[in-house]
Amino acid sequence: MAGVKMVESNGTDVTEERKYVFKVDEAKGIPNKYPKCVINMNGVGIEMYADSCSPFTLLDKSDWDAMPNEIKSRLEVADIQPNCYNGEPIPIIGMTRSVIKFKERSTTGKIYIVEKGSNILGWQHQRELGIRLDPQQH
Repeated sequence: MAGVKMVESNGTDVTEERKYVFKVDEAKGIPNKYPKCVINMNGVGIEMYADSCSPFTLLDKSDWDAMPNEIKSRLEVADIQPNCYNGEPIPIIGMTRSVIKFKERSTTGKIYIVEKGSNILGWQHQRELGIRLDPQQH
């Protein structure tokens, strides 16, 4: 993403020293602070990170593999090739069109299945489901 600048708390610009990564992990037993929510996708509950910058909703292959066969049979060729913040392509297995529910709201949209990574709920699906990025809400 052009225009993204990383600055440490002391004001030092470290943009060129850091690579943005796609996978969000909890390291060394310290939980991350990214907001999470549990959505229902075709009847299956899935924990997702709410990413206000992601235009795409991404699902890790391990969660995709846990879906019922009738859902997995709907896998299509992906119509896009998303990249990480550092410009590297995210390995995409394919995409599916799914009903996504959160509390009383639902929407239908594209979900991209990734080889390895975190489950990311993109900004458009968040908006359609009424999800605000308030960590206390979820």
